[in-house]
Amino acid sequence: MEPEHTWVDFTRWFRRNQGGNTGTQPAKCAAYASTVIPSREERQATLRLGFDDWMKIWLNGKALANLRHDQGFESSEVPVSLKMGDNHLVVRLSNSDNIEWRCWAFSCVIENAGPR
Repeated sequence: MEPEHTWVDFTRWFRRNQGGNTGTQPAKCAAYASTVIPSREERQATLRLGFDDWMKIWLNGKALANLRHDQGFESSEVPVSLKMGDNHLVVRLSNSDNIEWRCWAFSCVIENAGPR
């Protein structure tokens, strides 16, 4: 399933053919997403991430950040150093129980800062 714009929606993959948001996906768990970020040169950039609960990020096999939002959906910015060639990004996103609305999705945008 392709992401919608900058969003990756784990709810679609884990809701088990049920409609609606309440009670349709597992809670108190985590899932992983990975991608490759190609870069024509070594450069600085920023990952702008929108998510709820907590997220852990690895870039090229190295732990980059542990992020947590306890008060609902928020955004964070993480500076990154991209190498020339393929950069492997892995994200682990939690899904805690939320009675009113259970969004299990994240957004990731790469903002370029230019060459170093």
